[in-house]
Amino acid sequence: MFAYVLALLMTFQAATPQAPQDEIKAGLLRAEQLYYEAKFVEAIQILARVNDALATRPDRLQDKIETKLQLALSNIGLNDTASAKAFLTVLFSLDPDYVLDPKQYSPKVVALANDARNEQNRMRCEVANQDARRTLAAGDAVGLLSVLQVMKPKCPNLADVEPDAAELLYKTGLTAY
Repeated sequence: MFAYVLALLMTFQAATPQAPQDEIKAGLLRAEQLYYEAKFVEAIQILARVNDALATRPDRLQDKIETKLQLALSNIGLNDTASAKAFLTVLFSLDPDYVLDPKQYSPKVVALANDARNEQNRMRCEVANQDARRTLAAGDAVGLLSVLQVMKPKCPNLADVEPDAAELLYKTGLTAY
């Protein structure tokens, strides 16, 4: 009896069609082909659909990064540097340590990416500074220490908060003692 059930199950599995190819990967590959064919508008249209499909997929970070890069490159191909920089800025918000290979990309692309990275880092440091000042005003020594430990190596402007942070930590320690 078990052999019949197993044979029947295997027959059904063999009869089911293969899973459809990953539409996101296929879209990225097609957009890359269109980019190399200098069909930038068509590439952007495909990438826009891929970008929408990835919006609800936090598990596909690498695909999101690749999509933003391809969108930036296609916009550079159309001489729309403002849009390209916006996509690169989002790319660096997803992965602050992402590096474009200067051997693979033109100096124009690398320079624009560096500008976008610097802008993203500046915005990240502004947010860290605001968080530090907010936690300082709230008297949250643990939160302040957390912000300073994580962001200070990347944000030299947080040094301005350190004297007040030291005072808060001293008072918190004195109270706890």
